[in-house]
Amino acid sequence: FLFVIMLVPINEELRQRRFAQQKWLAVIGVGVLALEFGILISRGAGALGPGKAGPPPELGDITRNSEEVGYLLFSEYLLAFELASILLLVAIIGAVVMSKVRTES
Repeated sequence: FLFVIMLVPINEELRQRRFAQQKWLAVIGVGVLALEFGILISRGAGALGPGKAGPPPELGDITRNSEEVGYLLFSEYLLAFELASILLLVAIIGAVVMSKVRTES
């Protein structure tokens, strides 16, 4: 999907002008993220959830879990799965159409 987005031509001057206006928003975002990381580091590992992790799952449990996810995707959530795939397909086609260079005839 990233390759499809890269097909869309972007005017370099317009892009630079648009991102220059967002500089302060980026500075604020970096500051908020730095503050969050500082709080997490100061509180230690207990701030992220339960104190200790359990033992790793058995290999058979992992395989069974993957089978259950596949079963649910193609049974109960089939409509949502297909709608998401159609939405992605339309986005890809739209990006390709937008990237076509129009010639004057």
